[in-house]
Amino acid sequence: RSIDGPKDYAAARRWLFSAASKGWHDAQTTLPTLLMKPDYPDKTETEGYKWIHALVAEGDAYAMETLGRMYYYGRGVPKDPAASFKWYREAAGKHRLYPQYWIGVCLFGGHGVAKDVAQALEWYRLAASRGLDDAQHQLGICYEEGKGVPKDLPEAYKWFSLSAAQSAKLGNARRQALAK
Repeated sequence: RSIDGPKDYAAARRWLFSAASKGWHDAQTTLPTLLMKPDYPDKTETEGYKWIHALVAEGDAYAMETLGRMYYYGRGVPKDPAASFKWYREAAGKHRLYPQYWIGVCLFGGHGVAKDVAQALEWYRLAASRGLDDAQHQLGICYEEGKGVPKDLPEAYKWFSLSAAQSAKLGNARRQALAK
């Protein structure tokens, strides 16, 4: 987005492509993210896949995370939950935070892997202990609804509070509802 005007995807693509072509890592990882946006007018998402694939081949953890997201949502590649889980697992092995949470999501819902709520909770706890608000929120839901753990409203309130402290959109409404 330009500072004081509408989004200019064409200019963003030109600048990012130029920087990525010169080896700037941040541009190489940002360009595919831009090309995968649902509102990006030029649906050349496969170009994003080429950049990410090159970085994955070099062992780049953020690129592995992005590739997991591409397969999860079917952006630039066919939707493939098993491939998504594989790449989230690779990125989590390199201590990336969001893939730890997404492994939990995949295990909890059986997306691309056998459903395993107990293992999902372990991944949620790992990401939550590292401060990820999405994981904290998800643990709050599990304790509030008794999903995979005994129903425990004080524990749910704790996780919703931790989530709400970082993100008003997450945790706050559920925490307030529990407080009543």
